[in-house]
Amino acid sequence: MKKVTALGLMIVLGGLLTACAGTSEPPDGFITMNKEQTELAIGSYEWTNEGLFSESTANVDAGTPYQVAEKVESAPTGGDQTAVITFSTGKTPELSAFIWDEEGRQEELPIENDQVTLPTEPGRHVMEMFAEWENGSASYTMPVLIQ
Repeated sequence: MKKVTALGLMIVLGGLLTACAGTSEPPDGFITMNKEQTELAIGSYEWTNEGLFSESTANVDAGTPYQVAEKVESAPTGGDQTAVITFSTGKTPELSAFIWDEEGRQEELPIENDQVTLPTEPGRHVMEMFAEWENGSASYTMPVLIQ
């Protein structure tokens, strides 16, 4: 009987530790334009993982969104004027969006109801979606091609 009780206690404790572990990085982000969903490239982030008995913070520096975009293929907007931003957790963080160029952050883009208003000028634009979560903040990048 003692073995069964000890085994049951270990299973419950293991389940509690797993449930309280959280994630060590921000969730995946997605942008939907032209009826197609594309994964956003995650850039720099600061993320706190709170466990049952400990807390750890990860600080990751991936460079500027302009630098991250150099490694990402541009997504065509297909004439869409807005894009929907979603995350793998299904939760919505506090969002802001910006246009970047080689000199840094430029114009802020309007966001309403998880939809970002896309630039109107033709060409390739590097967009940053900056998300502030309960566990930290993250920069997501997507270059878009406006035709």
